[in-house]
Amino acid sequence: MKINSTIVFLGDSLTERGNWKELFPEYNILNYGISGNKTYEILNRLNEVIVRQPDKIFLMAGINDLGENRNANEIIADYNSIIENINNESSNTGLFLLSILPVAENRAGLKNEHIKELNYQIENIANNKHIKFINMFNAFVTTSGQINPKYSNDGLHLSKEGYILWKQLIKNFI
Repeated sequence: MKINSTIVFLGDSLTERGNWKELFPEYNILNYGISGNKTYEILNRLNEVIVRQPDKIFLMAGINDLGENRNANEIIADYNSIIENINNESSNTGLFLLSILPVAENRAGLKNEHIKELNYQIENIANNKHIKFINMFNAFVTTSGQINPKYSNDGLHLSKEGYILWKQLIKNFI
């Protein structure tokens, strides 16, 4: 990959809080994470990303949709629209879909069972559209089915160790 490539991280607060330029100092990283964003909000602001014609986009989204009690069909429809827009408007951009991370259910009010179901559907989209899916969930979850506290500050957001693990999981795709 050329050193002046533009790489976009797209998502919600998990993306926004990542210090991607520190984690990947050798690349031109743009952070398009916005706290609280749902997939439909990402879709609504996608043009500001596409206009840059990035070389790669790493997308993680959907946890806030689940928190808003949106059903999987609505979220998957947004994913399909996001993918279609990127493919139509920025066809040379490599798209990577990242699974949603587990949470501490007692703190976040979310169910890991629902996250796993949505991740399965996101992976299916990726496979059907020949897009790379990166399963992040399994590396962050404990045997009890919760996010490993080593990787989270509050049961939802990531600690420094959590971002280091994220980097390890995607570094071969950067």
